Amino acid sequence: MSSPLDLPETYLRAFSDFDSRNGGNHEITRADVYSFPQTWGDTSCGHGGIGGQSITQAQTHVFDAGEGWFVYQNGQHSYTVENPNDQFFNDLRDWNLVGEADYEGQYER
Repeated sequence: MSSPLDLPETYLRAFSDFDSRNGGNHEITRADVYSFPQTWGDTSCGHGGIGGQSITQAQTHVFDAGEGWFVYQNGQHSYTVENPNDQFFNDLRDWNLVGEADYEGQYER
């Protein structure tokens, strides 16, 4: 289970991956970042696969640098939304984005 002490680690892991996916041209101050806790029904934290049957809270980070919205759950890249629709912004506002395993492009226009 994640704790507040894990926040810097998951953020830096997510930012490092985000930066590498975008050519390494971003300074930490150049991207809008949304960060919030999400509760998951198992320890896979939305990524699917084998996860223990335990309610788990993990940090979600969303980066917007003008080239799409990059969603990271528990420090791992989940998906990128290039042309977000209203449902994406509603779920972002409500701190309840779908996990990677359930993402089927429903946030794209």
